[in-house]
Amino acid sequence: MDFVFPVETGSQKAFIGLAVVFTLIATVSVGLRLLARRINQRSLGLDDYLVLSSWVLLIGYQGINISAVVYGGMGFHAKDIESRFGIVPGESRFMKYFLAMSIIWCGNLALTKVAILALYCKIFTMRPFIIAARCATALVISCTTIMAIGSLTICRPLDFFWDRTLADGYCGDISALWISTASISLTTDFIVLLLPMPHLYSLEIKRPLKLALFGAFSLGVVTCVIGAVRLYMLVNYDPSDPTYNALPMMLLGFVEPAMGITLGCVPVLRPLLDRRHSQERVRTSKLIPLSSYAASTAGVQSRASRYHQTIGGSEPQPYPPCGITVEKSWDVYNSAPTPTKETY
Repeated sequence: MDFVFPVETGSQKAFIGLAVVFTLIATVSVGLRLLARRINQRSLGLDDYLVLSSWVLLIGYQGINISAVVYGGMGFHAKDIESRFGIVPGESRFMKYFLAMSIIWCGNLALTKVAILALYCKIFTMRPFIIAARCATALVISCTTIMAIGSLTICRPLDFFWDRTLADGYCGDISALWISTASISLTTDFIVLLLPMPHLYSLEIKRPLKLALFGAFSLGVVTCVIGAVRLYMLVNYDPSDPTYNALPMMLLGFVEPAMGITLGCVPVLRPLLDRRHSQERVRTSKLIPLSSYAASTAGVQSRASRYHQTIGGSEPQPYPPCGITVEKSWDVYNSAPTPTKETY
């Protein structure tokens, strides 16, 4: 059975506590996203499944983070691990977890970014934008693959990554690998953040909603700031005592994917905030005369001069030709097939 290190320092306790808190925040955000889809009566799309996959990876990633403290000794100085607990070399257990964390971290962030790009493609349907989003997706996936392969091949044999007592083992420049990985991740963060901004102006929606979308997408700057701070820490990282010096850097390492998932869910939570939306869904059926307009102009085929319809939505606007009220975002339930405008 693996040796269990005591969790006794303030940094260790804070690390585990924050790992649990940010995991719960991301979990609640994903749950609210699914609830918003249910309220809006929308089936799950590719972006939703990608977010769910990223959340599953986050759970595993946080489990490894906590294990790095409990079983790897993160938070203690390596020399104290050797003298106090008799484990030589002191960083050997931690470096095993560190390698696993590095690979899962890359995959976790990549899934979140690809999910956000998939959501962009549902909102902005212009062909040039979709091409740009797909190119960004390919860049994220290819960079993630390269970073994961680099982490697995930087040392030969692989065991030398955590056990430097092996004969004839060697490693490349691990610090350079970490810095390049963080730099590439930060670059793709900015690409995902800035890609939709010029196209928000072209959306034919009311100004308050457009400003809300700007605000929702701009929240991605939080992950960019976290990534920049983490990159700064990597540049100034001292690898001589990894079990102790890596803890602040690893803390930002789990905050970034958790916040990425949370902020990636914000743009689709509007149904939860719009009370009128949910109220209109449960309105009773109304009797609306249809004999005064043709099906070709109204978009609804009628079998009689009067027809029962349930109309729900928000932001009512007048429809002059027939005098009925249609709405910016609406659904029509009747026996005839009627197209509905996609909402997110």
